[in-house]
Formats: sequence, C-alpha cells, structure tokens
Amino acid sequence: MGSRHKDESFGDPYELPPDRSYAETCAAIAAFQWNWRALLASGDARHADAMERALYNGIASSTGVDGVRFFYSNPLQLRTGHDGTSEYQPSERLDWFACACCPPNLARLVASLGAYVATGTETSARLHLYGEGRVRLGATTLTVATDYPWDGRVTVTVDGPLETLALRIPAWSRDATITVDGEVTAASADADGYARVQVADGVTVVLDLPMPVDVLDPDPRVDAVRGCVALRRGPVVHCIEQADLPPGVTLEDVSIDLSASPRIGPAVSSLRVGATILAEAVVRPSEGLPLGTAHPRSSHHDERSGMLPGRIPLRAIPYARWANRASGAMRVWIPLTGQE
Repeated sequence: MGSRHKDESFGDPYELPPDRSYAETCAAIAAFQWNWRALLASGDARHADAMERALYNGIASSTGVDGVRFFYSNPLQLRTGHDGTSEYQPSERLDWFACACCPPNLARLVASLGAYVATGTETSARLHLYGEGRVRLGATTLTVATDYPWDGRVTVTVDGPLETLALRIPAWSRDATITVDGEVTAASADADGYARVQVADGVTVVLDLPMPVDVLDPDPRVDAVRGCVALRRGPVVHCIEQADLPPGVTLEDVSIDLSASPRIGPAVSSLRVGATILAEAVVRPSEGLPLGTAHPRSSHHDERSGMLPGRIPLRAIPYARWANRASGAMRVWIPLTGQE
C-alpha cells in the first residue's frame, strides 16, 4: 500500500518498483483493517487472505526480532551500497522516527488480533485466521492447536452446542483435507472460500493445508521486476539477503536457477523462523562491465576471463525477518538465470 516514497502515494497502474516501494507499516495495517470490514460485509475469504498476507509479511516486517527497532517503510529490495542515512529509507531498523506513528499502531493491532480470528454464533462459526488459542462464541469454545504459518495443520476441538464450522481455505492452498473424528475428506471450499463441516460438542476437526514452495511470477506489466520470480511458502513471502551469501558474492550478481526445484529448508531459531527455502543460484560477476555490454551469444567462455558463471546454494528467509543479522542488500524479486 503506497508504492511511491513521494507523498506515500500509489502512482500509476503497475508502477511498483521494489527498491523504491514505500509500503508504510501503517498503510499495511490500514489494508488489514479495510479488508476486515470488507470481509464482514461480503463474507468473501479473499479479504481474509489479504489480511493474512499483510499480517505475516508487510506488517510483521516492520519490527525486529528484538522487539525494540522498527521500519517505517518496508521496501522489497535494498541495493548493495544503499545510502541509508535518511530515516525514511534506512538500511536497517531504527529505534525511533521523527514521525513515529507505527509503534502505537502496531501495539493496537497486536492487542486486538483476537477480535479478527472468527465470527459467528454459538451454533455456527467461521474461522478466518489460524493461530494457537481459544475462541469463545457464546456458549461454544473452540480450542485451536497449530504451528501455523510454519505448519499447515490446524486442529480445532469443539466444546459447546456448535453445529456448523466453516474453515477458510486460503487461495494459495492446494490439496487441502479435513479430518472429522478420523474420517478424511477433501476440503472443498464454497463460493466464498470456506469449507463447511457439521460438528457437535466434543468433535475434533483437523484441517491440513500442504505448504510446498511456490514460485511466483509477476504481472508482466510490472516492468521493474520483469524476468524475476518470488518465493512463497504458505502465506509467507521469502527474500534473499547478503548475510546468506558466500564471502565475495554480491547479491546483485545472483540469479535463481529453477532447473532444480526450490525446497523447504530448516528452521532458524535465532530469527524465530520455523522454515526457510533452499534453492540453486548462479553467480555472474558484473562489476566493472560497461553499461550496454553485449549479451554473450554462447555459453562457452574462458574461465580465466571471469565470465563463466559459478553455482552456489541459495537460502531464502521470510521477508518479515530481514535486516535482523546485519545491514546489507536484500531482495524479494529474484532474477531468473538467463534473464539477468
């Protein structure tokens, strides 16, 4: 929300430069709250999807793991050598801003998150957002056990006179299943994007949302990221950081090779991350090349010239956790090998 630094405005259609996107934290919260109202008015799960996407990415990226430093703006790319002297486009989270509207806005949202999880009555309920806890609707209590968004299993136990439970099936989900008291069925969403099951007091419902790695293509009209892809797992968008590259490798020289499918990587406890994404990349050093260098027509280059690309493993972390280890380059949209 708010793609331009200038006036925190929207700009022209498809004007979405990742390195100059403003994506203010407060604007992401505003998008979350607007979609909540749209969800209440329409019942359409796409608004809950938008809430989830904002919550786990644009909103969560604002605050450091230490809980005391934050971003006002949230770019999708930080270049090597970026001038971060301005507090409105820093290279790392700061402990204060001249216009510090984000911390109280974040505090208010986090304190009220429980109010956005579910709607309904004691006999009919909808779960919109998934997280560990208890949901009370009149005489009914739903106990939710899950490690979402790192794991797609959501277990709901009913205590009370509930008759119908509707579970949101996210738009990113494929092959979801629902288990009711041991009986497994495909999770078929209705036109609104929810799967409805009949329940009763004491029933346990398990929603399983497989979370493979998704490779996302941009709209071709977004010129700034043409020839790039983004990596996502479940609702969590990932990025690559300079901190994960071998010494001497510059992030701008890295492109992703999709001939080997990206895969799920291990957790990183220091970043409070339950999963990462591993991929293969090609490094083609470009420093010192003149502007407009002819694209090589052959893949046969003299290794001594430095033009032969090298291969490295690539790790992507959740975008929300970038800039927690050191200041340095970062990008969400990664160039494809052969399209640098």
